[in-house]
Amino acid sequence: MERADPPHTEPRRGRLGRAIATGSLAGLATSATLAVLGAREAGSAVAPINATSHVLWGDEAATADAVDVKHTLPGLLINVGAGVFWALARELLADRLPRRDRATSVATGIAVAGLAYVVDYKYSRGDGLIFHSRGTDLFSKRENKSVPSC
Repeated sequence: MERADPPHTEPRRGRLGRAIATGSLAGLATSATLAVLGAREAGSAVAPINATSHVLWGDEAATADAVDVKHTLPGLLINVGAGVFWALARELLADRLPRRDRATSVATGIAVAGLAYVVDYKYSRGDGLIFHSRGTDLFSKRENKSVPSC
Protein backbone atom coordinates (compact mmCIF):
# COMPACT_ATOMS: atom_id res chain seq x y z
CA MET A 1 0.00 0.00 0.00
CA GLU A 2 1.33 3.43 -0.96
CA ARG A 3 1.88 6.01 1.70
CA ALA A 4 -0.26 9.10 1.22
CA ASP A 5 1.26 12.48 1.95
CA PRO A 6 -0.72 14.76 4.26
CA PRO A 7 -2.99 17.26 2.47
CA HIS A 8 -1.26 20.29 0.92
CA THR A 9 2.20 18.74 1.12
CA GLU A 10 4.39 17.28 -1.53
CA PRO A 11 7.57 15.27 -1.41
CA ARG A 12 10.66 17.38 -0.78
CA ARG A 13 11.92 16.58 -4.24
CA GLY A 14 8.93 18.41 -5.77
CA ARG A 15 9.42 21.55 -3.69
CA LEU A 16 13.17 21.54 -4.13
CA GLY A 17 12.91 20.94 -7.86
CA ARG A 18 10.49 23.84 -8.28
CA ALA A 19 12.69 26.06 -6.11
CA ILE A 20 15.77 25.24 -8.17
CA ALA A 21 13.93 25.90 -11.43
CA THR A 22 12.15 29.11 -10.43
CA GLY A 23 15.01 30.38 -8.26
CA SER A 24 17.58 29.86 -11.00
CA LEU A 25 15.37 31.72 -13.44
CA ALA A 26 14.92 34.55 -10.91
CA GLY A 27 18.67 34.73 -10.27
CA LEU A 28 19.45 34.86 -13.98
CA ALA A 29 16.74 37.51 -14.50
CA THR A 30 18.25 39.53 -11.66
CA SER A 31 21.69 39.26 -13.22
CA ALA A 32 20.33 40.34 -16.62
CA THR A 33 18.58 43.32 -15.03
CA LEU A 34 21.77 44.29 -13.21
CA ALA A 35 23.68 44.05 -16.50
CA VAL A 36 21.24 46.40 -18.26
CA LEU A 37 21.33 48.90 -15.39
CA GLY A 38 25.11 48.58 -15.12
CA ALA A 39 25.60 49.31 -18.80
CA ARG A 40 23.30 52.32 -18.57
CA GLU A 41 24.46 53.81 -15.30
CA ALA A 42 28.02 52.63 -14.75
CA GLY A 43 29.21 52.03 -18.29
CA SER A 44 29.81 48.34 -17.58
CA ALA A 45 27.23 45.59 -17.85
CA VAL A 46 29.31 43.27 -15.70
CA ALA A 47 30.28 45.73 -12.93
CA PRO A 48 27.16 45.22 -10.77
CA ILE A 49 27.38 41.45 -11.18
CA ASN A 50 31.03 41.59 -10.11
CA ALA A 51 30.10 43.89 -7.22
CA THR A 52 27.89 41.14 -5.81
CA SER A 53 31.10 39.25 -5.06
CA HIS A 54 31.95 41.89 -2.43
CA VAL A 55 30.96 39.31 0.17
CA LEU A 56 34.13 37.46 -0.83
CA TRP A 57 36.46 40.24 -1.99
CA GLY A 58 35.29 43.39 -0.20
CA ASP A 59 35.00 46.81 -1.82
CA GLU A 60 37.62 45.83 -4.40
CA ALA A 61 34.79 44.01 -6.23
CA ALA A 62 33.29 47.40 -7.14
CA THR A 63 36.29 48.21 -9.33
CA ALA A 64 36.05 45.05 -11.46
CA ASP A 65 34.53 46.31 -14.72
CA ALA A 66 35.44 43.36 -16.96
CA VAL A 67 34.42 39.72 -17.00
CA ASP A 68 36.79 37.69 -14.84
CA VAL A 69 36.60 34.41 -12.99
CA LYS A 70 37.40 35.95 -9.61
CA HIS A 71 34.41 38.34 -9.57
CA THR A 72 31.92 37.43 -12.32
CA LEU A 73 31.53 33.73 -11.58
CA PRO A 74 30.92 34.24 -7.84
CA GLY A 75 28.63 37.18 -8.61
CA LEU A 76 26.46 35.05 -10.87
CA LEU A 77 26.50 32.10 -8.47
CA ILE A 78 25.50 34.35 -5.56
CA ASN A 79 22.58 35.81 -7.54
CA VAL A 80 21.36 32.40 -8.68
CA GLY A 81 21.94 30.87 -5.24
CA ALA A 82 19.97 33.66 -3.58
CA GLY A 83 17.16 33.12 -6.09
CA VAL A 84 17.02 29.41 -5.24
CA PHE A 85 17.17 30.12 -1.50
CA TRP A 86 14.24 32.57 -1.63
CA ALA A 87 12.25 30.34 -3.99
CA LEU A 88 12.63 27.50 -1.49
CA ALA A 89 11.51 29.82 1.30
CA ARG A 90 8.39 30.61 -0.75
CA GLU A 91 7.73 26.93 -1.38
CA LEU A 92 8.02 26.11 2.32
CA LEU A 93 5.78 29.02 3.29
CA ALA A 94 3.15 28.07 0.73
CA ASP A 95 3.28 24.48 1.94
CA ARG A 96 2.24 25.57 5.43
CA LEU A 97 -0.87 27.42 4.25
CA PRO A 98 -4.25 25.68 4.06
CA ARG A 99 -5.14 27.11 0.63
CA ARG A 100 -3.28 26.52 -2.62
CA ASP A 101 -4.80 28.81 -5.18
CA ARG A 102 -3.52 31.54 -7.46
CA ALA A 103 -4.14 34.34 -4.95
CA THR A 104 -2.21 32.50 -2.23
CA SER A 105 0.63 31.82 -4.63
CA VAL A 106 0.84 35.49 -5.59
CA ALA A 107 0.61 36.60 -1.95
CA THR A 108 3.39 34.27 -0.80
CA GLY A 109 5.52 35.38 -3.73
CA ILE A 110 5.06 39.04 -2.82
CA ALA A 111 5.74 38.40 0.86
CA VAL A 112 8.95 36.49 0.20
CA ALA A 113 10.09 39.00 -2.44
CA GLY A 114 9.65 41.79 0.10
CA LEU A 115 11.63 39.88 2.71
CA ALA A 116 14.33 39.09 0.15
CA TYR A 117 14.59 42.78 -0.74
CA VAL A 118 15.08 43.76 2.89
CA VAL A 119 17.60 41.01 3.63
CA ASP A 120 19.53 40.79 0.35
CA TYR A 121 19.48 44.34 -0.96
CA LYS A 122 18.49 46.86 1.67
CA TYR A 123 21.13 45.60 4.08
CA SER A 124 23.78 44.61 1.55
CA ARG A 125 26.05 47.03 -0.27
CA GLY A 126 27.19 44.99 -3.28
CA ASP A 127 25.26 46.56 -6.12
CA GLY A 128 25.10 49.84 -4.21
CA LEU A 129 28.82 50.12 -4.74
CA ILE A 130 27.95 50.68 -8.42
CA PHE A 131 24.54 52.39 -8.63
CA HIS A 132 24.38 55.95 -7.34
CA SER A 133 22.18 57.89 -9.77
CA ARG A 134 18.65 58.26 -11.12
CA GLY A 135 17.02 56.93 -7.97
CA THR A 136 18.44 53.43 -8.29
CA ASP A 137 20.70 53.78 -5.27
CA LEU A 138 18.67 51.48 -3.03
CA PHE A 139 21.72 50.90 -0.90
CA SER A 140 22.65 54.45 -0.01
CA LYS A 141 24.74 54.95 3.09
CA ARG A 142 22.30 57.77 3.94
CA GLU A 143 19.53 55.20 4.31
CA ASN A 144 21.58 52.61 6.15
CA LYS A 145 23.78 54.57 8.55
CA SER A 146 23.21 52.08 11.34
CA VAL A 147 23.78 48.99 9.19
CA PRO A 148 27.31 47.63 9.28
CA SER A 149 29.08 46.98 6.01
CA CYS A 150 29.35 43.41 4.75
